[in-house]
Amino acid sequence: MQDAVALLAKIFGADLGGIGRVVDGGKELMQTVSATNHQGAAANRRVQQSILSPENSMAGYALDVASPLVASDLVDEQRFCDLFLRKLGVQSALTVPLHINAEPFGTLGIYCKRPRQFSSDDIGFAETIAHLVTASAGRIQAEEELREQREFASTMMELVDSMVLILDVEGRVTKMNPACRQVTGFAIEVVREKLFCDVFVVPEEIDNVHGVLRRAVRDREPIAIESQLLTKNGTKRRVSWSLKVTCDEANNPQSIVLTGTELPGDAAWDGAAGKEPGEARRQFQPVDGPADDERRTSPRCTYRYSQSVAPMYDRVLPSPDEFFKVTCEDISAGGISFYLDQAPKFESLVVALGTPPKVTYFAADVVRIVEKELDGRKMHLVGCRFTGRISL
Repeated sequence: MQDAVALLAKIFGADLGGIGRVVDGGKELMQTVSATNHQGAAANRRVQQSILSPENSMAGYALDVASPLVASDLVDEQRFCDLFLRKLGVQSALTVPLHINAEPFGTLGIYCKRPRQFSSDDIGFAETIAHLVTASAGRIQAEEELREQREFASTMMELVDSMVLILDVEGRVTKMNPACRQVTGFAIEVVREKLFCDVFVVPEEIDNVHGVLRRAVRDREPIAIESQLLTKNGTKRRVSWSLKVTCDEANNPQSIVLTGTELPGDAAWDGAAGKEPGEARRQFQPVDGPADDERRTSPRCTYRYSQSVAPMYDRVLPSPDEFFKVTCEDISAGGISFYLDQAPKFESLVVALGTPPKVTYFAADVVRIVEKELDGRKMHLVGCRFTGRISL
């Protein structure tokens, strides 16, 4: 937990980081708040143990509502009164609760002594780290009936089941956790100081991934992408990556943190989505005006990622379970193309672009079908024209 909150504090440039632990059978909360030096070690630690209650601490309130909590001004806060944090000079804060098997376990908190707004992406990244911590703690608890005073013997990277890679700002590998070593087959000694794109990215996606890494360093904003991971034995794994750039006190980028989750194989379309829709289904209504009727007159960009599509009949919106994964070829402002293992039996469809929870839906019409080989397989490249953005 301390490693996780130190990472969050460093990434967000917070003055303090804190962990809360539920103790005494769930009756009390032990809070530890400290500054973090450049080496990630805690300094100027402050500890308080109090009754676990949503009224007298931000951590207690976050555990009670079981969701991330943002406070922009602790002095004017009406939901709770956290005198402990106020005495430390904290003005704005983000606290994420930790639950294991629906039971409160603890909290991760980052605290600023100045006004600070936390974006939805900031909250999402903090939730991701919290999920990794609870997943690891839950596994330990199941195996060893987690003792209250257990100390984690290794860093968060060594505990999490997801793949974690640390790159320098040039994209060279500096660290990787055991899960990443197991999936890729590479030892850290083999790949250290080598470019991530040269080792782990398939040739056809190198330009795209390299561009994403450059954009992450430039914008200092979290990014989520999907790409094929190349392992030591040459096999390819589809992975969903979350990227976050860490910065120093002067906001200079220091490293790129990649957290990856291996995705299951793409679902092949088997015609099941061609069933007639029920009468209670909603009708398609564009949110934006229709796109230009011209065929892909806007510039095309290579887009070799996995996205979801669903057939649409009689302008009736598909249900969530009718979406299936496809491998895309390219994209433009006017349309997109993707591969199917058989010619589509539909003329209209809905395209879901993005990674949950940030997904944008577009209605589209099939305008072109071409037989083409993909990875040695005979496939059908389906070209679509966007007709409008929709809301599901």
